[in-house]
Amino acid sequence: MQWAEDDFDVPTGVIKLQALSAPGFRPSPDGMLGRGVYLSRALLKASRYPIGHPEHDKVVIKVVVNVGRVIAINHQYHPQRKTWHDHGFDTAWVPPNSGMVKSGLEEDCVWDPSRITISKIINPTPLYGRVIAIRKKDHPRQKTWHDHGFDTAWVPPNCGMVKSGLEEDCVWDPSRITISKIIDPKPVPTGARGYM
Repeated sequence: MQWAEDDFDVPTGVIKLQALSAPGFRPSPDGMLGRGVYLSRALLKASRYPIGHPEHDKVVIKVVVNVGRVIAINHQYHPQRKTWHDHGFDTAWVPPNSGMVKSGLEEDCVWDPSRITISKIINPTPLYGRVIAIRKKDHPRQKTWHDHGFDTAWVPPNCGMVKSGLEEDCVWDPSRITISKIIDPKPVPTGARGYM
């Protein structure tokens, strides 16, 4: 099966804009639904864009849209997938779970940027993120978890991944890490056994 767009398993906020230029939005010349400004009401999806940018460099832009006449593009081979505006529509809408994108999340394409008004800028909250548990060796996402939209991979205790049986985490973006305290090591007295 193919998807019109290869997005992440990605959360009413809005972004996934192609570009922001004062005082408004610059439409993408092409995309899954053709020309237009791409938006989504799914905050998780919106927060993934722009892809490849570090988390601290992203914001979600909440907007109000006068959607006008809307067409639902609800399958891959819809005859008006890229020509909807030629048929008198102002906005194309991909419903959730329509098979158009891997995530199953909805998105919209607005032809005329003047229909969009910015209402709020939502800065990222780096303390929270998506975590995947890697519970076994040769897990299908053992080394590709970030490509699937996760911020942290967690190896639970006693799952067979490490000899010690202790848990471990891997955080993709170092900007998510804040030092709270430095604990100096204490030497183990000669002849002592066990953990300190």
